[in-house]
Amino acid sequence: MHDIDDDFFTKEERPDWSILDCWHHVQMDFRAGKSRKILEWLNEAPGERYYWTLSGNIWFEREEDLILFKLTWC
Repeated sequence: MHDIDDDFFTKEERPDWSILDCWHHVQMDFRAGKSRKILEWLNEAPGERYYWTLSGNIWFEREEDLILFKLTWC
C-alpha cells in the first residue's frame, strides 16, 4: 500500500478531498498505543491505495483492503 499523497496531493495546492468520497472509510484511535504498529502494517500490507490522517481517519480505495484492515485491527 502507499499513501495517495504521492498521486493526488502536492504541497503547493490544497488537497482535493472529493476524491475520497467513493472510498471506504474507517476511524481508528491512534492514541491507543497501536499507532506505530498500525502504520507499519499499512505500509507492508498487500493491497492498493489508502490515505490516512493523524485524526485517525483511514480511507481505502478497495473494500477488500478495508475488510482486511478491520479483521486485523478492529
